Amino acid sequence: MPGPERHVVEAKNVSKSINGKKIIEDININVKQGEVYGIVGASGSGRTILLEIIQGFTESDTGTIHITPYSELAQNIPKRIKVKKTNLECRKLIGFSSQKPSFYENLTVEENFNYFGRLYNMSEAHLEQRIRHLCKVCSLENLRMSEAGELPMTAQRRFDIALALLHEPEVLILDEPAADLDVAYREYIYKLINRINALGTTVIIGTHFLNELDILCHRIGILHNKRIIAEGPVKEVIRRYGDEKKITLITENAFYQSILEALDKDKLKILSISKRNEQLIIKTTEAHKTLRDLITIIDKNNENIISLTVEEPGLSEVFFRLAEGKQAKQ
Repeated sequence: MPGPERHVVEAKNVSKSINGKKIIEDININVKQGEVYGIVGASGSGRTILLEIIQGFTESDTGTIHITPYSELAQNIPKRIKVKKTNLECRKLIGFSSQKPSFYENLTVEENFNYFGRLYNMSEAHLEQRIRHLCKVCSLENLRMSEAGELPMTAQRRFDIALALLHEPEVLILDEPAADLDVAYREYIYKLINRINALGTTVIIGTHFLNELDILCHRIGILHNKRIIAEGPVKEVIRRYGDEKKITLITENAFYQSILEALDKDKLKILSISKRNEQLIIKTTEAHKTLRDLITIIDKNNENIISLTVEEPGLSEVFFRLAEGKQAKQ
């Protein structure tokens, strides 16, 4: 687990406008050493601009970004350096993989590795060591002589991530690493990210995928309306903002009219009731009380329960709740 006080990336009051339009405003985030941190936001939320500012590709209008290296490989780099477009020291600490591949499609995997390795002034022996390691980690061992542009989409994504790790950065930044991939391949990329993180690299992910982040990120920041509106571990964010629960009931006779008539919808804070095939679906912020009353009513009606389940909201439901301006529960 990441250390509680060792912040690798610190963003303070970061704002950016483009052509007079405010894109992000007063962004404050701290990324801990060794964690996977997710910046979650819909398309157009300013997520990509924020990532570009963190990695020094774009300058912010106001605010600062600092990186504090902790790994042994960064011993010769000053502690807590300010990220600026002109600061080459910070670029040594960051690897970046965007939605669009950064490799040369007409070169082979190995030729790309060698080209970028020379740009980093890596010795031949060290470069070969890194290529072998990254090909193993990213499952590219049988693809070294393949033309990069001819690789399958998921292999291209793995290769682009491998190139971003070539110079052993302190922080790996990934913008939509699972975009355009189906569910099975997304899961494969997520496992790769966890593997990279387990080897000691701090990872920052920008994504609009929501409900899979609990298996990927230690913490997330939800970016909406130019600002970070919620931050924390996924389960904690859901607990704070996701008080709405879904109860699904199936009875033997599937006759629910008498049950609905007996429920005190106002007292139980029932938000919606719907039927789907033989299921009765109730959304409420008072799940415990609603369950208790349902069981009492069903027992009085001499009905038999086939199934009765309660589901917590997913992150997508919480995101939309936050986007509507709802507050955290106390």
